Amino acid sequence: MSRRIGIAIVIVTALAIFVFAAPLAYAVARLYQDQEVIQLEREATEASLSLVGKRIDGSAPITMPTVGHHRSLATYTADGQNIGGNGPRTADSSVMQALNGEVSENHDGGVLEVSVPVINNEHVVGIVRAASPDSAVRQRTRATWFVMSLIGAAALLLAAGVGALVARRLARPIREITKIADRLGEGDFSERAQRAGIPEVDQVADTLNATATRLDEVLSRERAFSADASHQLRTPLTGLRLQIEGALVDEASDYSAVLTESLTEIDRLEATIDDLLALARDARPPTQRLDVDELFNETYAAWRTAAQKQHRALQLKTEFQLPDVHASARAVRQAINVVVDNALKHGAGTVTLHARGSGGGLIIDVSDEGRNRIENATAIFDRRSESASGHGIGLALARSLVEAEGGRLVLRSPGPNTTFSIVFPAYKAAPAVSTSSL
Repeated sequence: MSRRIGIAIVIVTALAIFVFAAPLAYAVARLYQDQEVIQLEREATEASLSLVGKRIDGSAPITMPTVGHHRSLATYTADGQNIGGNGPRTADSSVMQALNGEVSENHDGGVLEVSVPVINNEHVVGIVRAASPDSAVRQRTRATWFVMSLIGAAALLLAAGVGALVARRLARPIREITKIADRLGEGDFSERAQRAGIPEVDQVADTLNATATRLDEVLSRERAFSADASHQLRTPLTGLRLQIEGALVDEASDYSAVLTESLTEIDRLEATIDDLLALARDARPPTQRLDVDELFNETYAAWRTAAQKQHRALQLKTEFQLPDVHASARAVRQAINVVVDNALKHGAGTVTLHARGSGGGLIIDVSDEGRNRIENATAIFDRRSESASGHGIGLALARSLVEAEGGRLVLRSPGPNTTFSIVFPAYKAAPAVSTSSL
């Protein structure tokens, strides 16, 4: 690319030099010729003035003044005879034209000549001819053209140098951007393009950096979501496996009851898989109102058996006239499942789900009667490794699901009686656009 840019700059410079130099060279040649003609006319005029009042009939010799080394003067009688100076023996066409009383010019046979009439008593009594070879003009013109060529060559060299610098300056950031784009294609989103001080290139770099940041964020969320989702699936699978293995070891187990409970766990696991897949695929904002009553009934049906096994109660409380909230029921259900599972594993007593309105928004509290106190209320939402145990993995997923729907998951009371709250702002419909006809 840099080579093409450099060649393009040199070509454009060469064209510009040619466009300006060609007419300038022609103008120089014409200028030097006109200057020579003017000088010849001046010398011929001075010589003719010196002959005024003298006899120009060949009866007396005529001495011509000294002129430049390449110029010559000659005097002719009215009948065209050379009576002094250097010139043709008889009058040529230029001298014959001057017999009319006007200055004549001629460029013929490689000679520039100017003929000036000598007038005495309003009669042309002779002619003074000044001449010079046009080789002198050509030599002077070629010398100037040579200087112009040197200037043009220097301009081309300068253009080539500037083109190389400009091309290098343009190509370097573009090459860097290309390398970063290749790294992005390979999955490395940590590289960022540096600003080069060129507005167009900087705009591309900023766009690429913004794209890399978005891709990095999306990929990080996808990876985190995959890890957290695998944890959510692994937990019920582990419980189901332990339940079946325990029944196989204990010969007195009621296989029918075990299978019934296993089917319940499988149904919950299938629902979890469906929800997570739907959430991973659907990036559209929610358009339906969140049905809290239906959500609570589904949660109660899913966790009632698990609570009864621990001889614990699952209680639902719903206030009347809850504010309208638009959020994905799947996301909220999975977040509530995480918090309820956390209460059953780490809490004690009755697990209570309480839906209430506050400050124009919706709050869903999930609390238990455990006496343990969470020491670090913020660290429990931090993601840890996939193999870690404790609160971090599931609660991190729950918080990300809620935040993706525009809400917040907070630890309102760290214990005793630990309470997690899911908070959603009330839905505000966009104002209708009124139209009127004229």
